[in-house]
This record gives sequence, structure tokens and C-alpha cells, in this order.
Amino acid sequence: MAELKNKFVYQLLTAASQVLLPLLTWPYITRVLGPENLGKVNYADFVSQVFIIIGAFGIPLYAIRETAIVRNDPEKRGRIAIELTLIYSVLSFLSAAVFLAVTHNKAAQNTNLYLLAAANIIIISLSFDWYVQGMEYFKFAAIRSLCIKTGILICIYCFIKNSSDYTLFFGIFTAGLLLNAVFNAAKLFTENKLKAGSLNIKRHFAPLSLFFLTSSAIGIYEYFDTIILEYITKSNEQVGLYTTVLKITRIVTLITITAGSVMLPRISYLISTGNKEDAKRYLEKFLSFIVFAGVPAGTGIFIFAPEIIQAIAGDRFIPAIPLLQVLGFSPLIIGIGTVFNYQVLVSFRQERKFLLTAVAGCVVSISLNFLLVPVLSAKGAAVATLATETTVTIISGMMALKLIKLHISLSSILSCCFISLLFFPVAFACRHVFQSALPVALSGIILCTIIYAAMQHFIFKSSTTKEILGYAKSIFPGKK
Repeated sequence: MAELKNKFVYQLLTAASQVLLPLLTWPYITRVLGPENLGKVNYADFVSQVFIIIGAFGIPLYAIRETAIVRNDPEKRGRIAIELTLIYSVLSFLSAAVFLAVTHNKAAQNTNLYLLAAANIIIISLSFDWYVQGMEYFKFAAIRSLCIKTGILICIYCFIKNSSDYTLFFGIFTAGLLLNAVFNAAKLFTENKLKAGSLNIKRHFAPLSLFFLTSSAIGIYEYFDTIILEYITKSNEQVGLYTTVLKITRIVTLITITAGSVMLPRISYLISTGNKEDAKRYLEKFLSFIVFAGVPAGTGIFIFAPEIIQAIAGDRFIPAIPLLQVLGFSPLIIGIGTVFNYQVLVSFRQERKFLLTAVAGCVVSISLNFLLVPVLSAKGAAVATLATETTVTIISGMMALKLIKLHISLSSILSCCFISLLFFPVAFACRHVFQSALPVALSGIILCTIIYAAMQHFIFKSSTTKEILGYAKSIFPGKK
């Protein structure tokens, strides 16, 4: 458990670097590029993400699980690495070619932008993030991420000066992906016995086919909403507003489910060795933490949405405020769904059930986007996304709880909801004291966090706060 706590801390540092980068750059980038040019970048990025998923063929998630199972055998580990890298790289080159063919009209207007997006598809196939996660190298990942994100931050402020620099802005992130791949590749090649002989690539195709279908369905409902929005509205501005809100909520989601990337290889290993009770204990802790963090986060986003948008993105993004309010609780819903899908169904090798939840999400997403976007534009896409994530979480929960009974105290859920209601008078007071968005957002979020943590610990005696304090004491021994 102590080892897992350390790995959680390192993963928290990685998540912090991923959170701080947009928080430090968005107030600058959104004002320099504006909704339209940011929409061009985000559209190219989101479309390329679909082809990244197709080229991945379900390998990243599958590879994490398989690497975790054989992590103590360098020879088997090396064989799996070679076999999966061969499949991944070939499919990604083909996917990049198809991406350029499909987007040739857009690429003709922004050739360099779409060439960079195609390069991202190939680079990610050779990034070996699945190896780092499967081996639980979270300290390495944290240091690597902090270094790369710091470099990206410096480059953005040094080189992005006007609205025409949107392609260069995208290129800086491509360079970051390349550096990430180089560091990971060096780690993999120095630790494994990589031999070209005695490979058995065919053995992976049967399980990968299910992961591929699942990841493709997930990709459709995660990224096709943006494609449908652009197709129907023909507006880069609407895309810019919607994708900016998506990225804000995904930052909160990342914070909420940080523990998940630590838990997945560990839970897969425990279940493979028949240790179901320990796996159940980890899962219940993870689920409790998601509710503990997700309820106040969603409430805070809903209440402070006007200030968050104005502080991060500026006045030109004010129409995105209702979109952020619609998606405010999506991190909580996605976090719970992550437990059911990735931690339970994948760890128990229930890929077919995972596929079923993804297909259901795909059907709901496409149907609602075509119904709502023509009427509500970007807000319709936001409503469709919330409905889709809710559907996926409900279906996956019904199937996951049949495999393993997870319990979370009803009183702990009610305490989270009750304390979060106190955020409304806090917001009213902050708006009365301060006039501009940034002081209101900062003071409100800080005060709400203090009130929430204090009441959970001192009044409701939350077990989750005790766990967090235990982590803190183990990191800073001797400190109060």
C-alpha cells in the first residue's frame, strides 16, 4: 500500500503538469488566437484523434493490462513490446494516410496544420506510454511530463505572438509528443530483451478486435460531436467555443480520475492472481474518492462558470458559459464510468460488455447530436455529450456490479451534496466583494475548498479525508 501511495503521488504530479499547462497558457492563447483560429486548431486535433483511435486498434489499453501481467518476465515483456509495436506502427501509418485523404479539402486550406495532425497519429503509435503505465513507472512519467510541459509553456510564450500563429501553436505540441516518445522508447529499449525471432503476432488479434471496436465506438461519441457540430453549423467559432469547454471539463476529469491510471495495472495484476478481495478494496477507495472530489467540482463549475470562462478565455468566449454549466458534472459521471468500464470490466477481461456500453454511447451521441445541434448549435452538442456519458455510466455500472459488489456509504454521498450547496452563498458573497472575474473565481474556489475539506474532516469525519491526510503525512513525515 505504501508503494501504491508513492505511485499515486507521482501520478498526481503528472496530472498537475497536464492541468497547469492549459491554466497558464489558455488565458494568453484564447486572447491571441480567438475563437475562430482556436476552432481551426481544435477541429484538426479532434478529427486526428478519431484516426489515432482507429490506428491504435485498441492496443494502448490492452497493452497496459498485458504488460502488467508479465512485468516480472523481461523476455515475455520484450516479446509483447515488439509484437504490439509492429501492429501499432503499421496501422497508424495507414490511418495517417487515410486521415489526409479524408480531410483533403480542409488540408488544402491549412496544409501544414493537417500534416502536423497526421504526424501526431504516427508519433503516438511509437510513444510507448502503455509500457510506462503497465510497468507502473510513475516517477519517470512525472519527471518526463514536467520537463516537456515546461518546455511547451516557454515555447508558447516565446513564439506565439498573433492570431496567424495557430499552426505554430499546434506544432509546439507535436514537438512535445515527439520528445515524449523519445524518452519512453529509451526506457523500453534499455530494459527489455528485444528479439525479432519467435514472434506470434496473430495471438493478439482476437482480443484486440474487441478493444478496437470498443475504442472506435468511444472515439465516435467523444470526437464525432465536434465533427457533426462543424458539419452542421459550418462555424469555426462554434467549434472553438465548444472544444474550449470540453478541454476545461477534461482537466477536472483528469484530476478526478488520476488514481485510476495507478490502479488499472495493479487491479489487473491482482485479479490475474486471484486476489479479488484486495482488488475490491482498491476499487471502493477509488469510487469513494471520485464522488468525494466530483460532487463539489461539478457544483463549483456550475456556479462559477461565468468567472471561469471570462478569466481563462476572455470576453469573446462568454457564449460558452451555458455550455460549461451543462457539462459541469460530466467529470463526476465520467469518473464513475471509468471505475465500471476500465477498472472492472477490462480487469475482469469482460471486453464484450465494455464494447456494449461503448456502442450504446455511440448510438445516443450520434442521434442526439443530429437532433439537437441544428436547433441549439454548440449547446446541443453539450447536452448530447452529458446524456451520452450518463448512459454509458449507467449501463456499465449495471454490468460491473454483477461481477463485483462495490459499496459506498450513502451518508458520505449526502454529506458531499449538502456541503456543496453552501457554495451558492459563498459565490454570492465573492461577487458582492469583487467586481472582476479572476478575483471572484480564485477567492470563491479557495473558500469553497476550505469549507468543504474542513466540514468533511471535522464534522462528517470523512474516511476519504483521513486517507488524504495519511498520504500527506507519508510524504512529509514530521509535518503537522
